[in-house]
Amino acid sequence: MIDMHPTNMSCVYSTLHFVSNLAAKYKVKPILTFDQPLWWKAQLVDSESSDSHLRSLILQLGGFHTQMSYLGTIGHLMTGSGLRELLEVIYAPDAVVHMLSGKAVARAVRGHFLVDSVLNALLASSTFDIALPSVVSEETDPANDKKGQISASECEEMEERDNACSKNEPRDNIDDLYLSSSLQLFDQVVKKEVSAEVVASSQELDWIEAKFAETKSKLLTSRRSRLWLQYMEMLDILRRFIKGERIGNWNLHLHSMKEMLPYLAASGHSLYAKSVYIYLQQMQTLQEQHPVVFSAFSAGYHVLRRSDRFWAGLSTDLVIEQTLMRCMKSVGRLTRGRGMGDSQRTQ
Repeated sequence: MIDMHPTNMSCVYSTLHFVSNLAAKYKVKPILTFDQPLWWKAQLVDSESSDSHLRSLILQLGGFHTQMSYLGTIGHLMTGSGLRELLEVIYAPDAVVHMLSGKAVARAVRGHFLVDSVLNALLASSTFDIALPSVVSEETDPANDKKGQISASECEEMEERDNACSKNEPRDNIDDLYLSSSLQLFDQVVKKEVSAEVVASSQELDWIEAKFAETKSKLLTSRRSRLWLQYMEMLDILRRFIKGERIGNWNLHLHSMKEMLPYLAASGHSLYAKSVYIYLQQMQTLQEQHPVVFSAFSAGYHVLRRSDRFWAGLSTDLVIEQTLMRCMKSVGRLTRGRGMGDSQRTQ
């Protein structure tokens, strides 16, 4: 353990020097993962001299902390849109503050994806003229039950109006055929009767995509709709980034980080925007400078796994937070209880 502050340049240099010597001893390529502040300092140390033995180091920007910064970007760009009030329906107000700042990662991802599913349901309802299920309020007053009841005659009138509307606006037969075949295809996927490759190459999926694109192009004329469509696009980028980390897809990891760049810059996260830009530039030359590491990353070894499951990849900095930092900072450990003296560290 180096008895220095982690942001001290001497501490960063000592760490890089130790790892480089250890890698040279065992004849392997050294790869280190840092969060953005330490990654930037390590870059400064690494780029000081062109003939330094530290140039063999491969510095990886932590994916977990990049995800935290991007979640904060989404929360900042959606300020004043009503997203905070919407999330407070599900989560406590104090929790929503941490979710929108990117600190509560698991809750933020879950909350954003819940909102995204609702927005996609509204978009599908508008595109395919499908009625959304109504929600009955749980707060019922027995005294007002009779007032809230609908008589049989009123129900018949509502059905007649709905039938009249459907007669006035007939649906296209081709759309009906595609919609019914899409439902059949969905049932086959649920029952595992067809593979994902068949669904991806089906005409029904192309038709659904074209219909969604047509509806989105109409909604772009409204500024409010543009904001929420942009929000859905940001969540799609987040979903692709998480997928790249969980399944170990190196190209998807780099592509999703590239898509984050304009949003990081727009939200004022300039340090992460600059670091991600330089990180992507360096990773583009990885195949030429370090072909062995590139082949390992392409095979999914840029993430760690605790099991052999397909959806089990974890960012290296996330594993550091879950193992080493938890042992250091939990109750009764070095920073919370025993202290950071020499006698405690030697135990």
